[in-house]
Amino acid sequence: MITNADLDFCRTAIEVSGQDTTGQIVNLNALGGEESIVGIALTAPSARVQATNIRLTHFSTNAIRVNNYCAVHLSNIWIQDWNLTQKELRFPGIEAVDAQSQVFLGLPFYFEQGTDILQAPHTGGNGSFQIDS
Repeated sequence: MITNADLDFCRTAIEVSGQDTTGQIVNLNALGGEESIVGIALTAPSARVQATNIRLTHFSTNAIRVNNYCAVHLSNIWIQDWNLTQKELRFPGIEAVDAQSQVFLGLPFYFEQGTDILQAPHTGGNGSFQIDS
């Protein structure tokens, strides 16, 4: 469990790399930097994480990346300035990479990109998204 974390100038704020890991993240503020890659990455087979009250800012690829049969449950998130690589490959703010990955996106959620950043989709990938309405 992670509660009340403020991470500045990190390459990857949180990476879940243990198979079948479960966890919760509450009140996370993470700021990338010049060498940033991704805010939250679920890379282990079958990991599942619930995250609430999350702000991820200034990452060169995705703010959140989920792959390898993983699932993430999100609510009250603010994603700002992702896809900073400025190349033609556009990284979505939240990406469910493979077909077995799942993202559950609960309200409220807010996506914001500066005008000097190559605009990229809010969500994408080959996995599934379930968005509360």
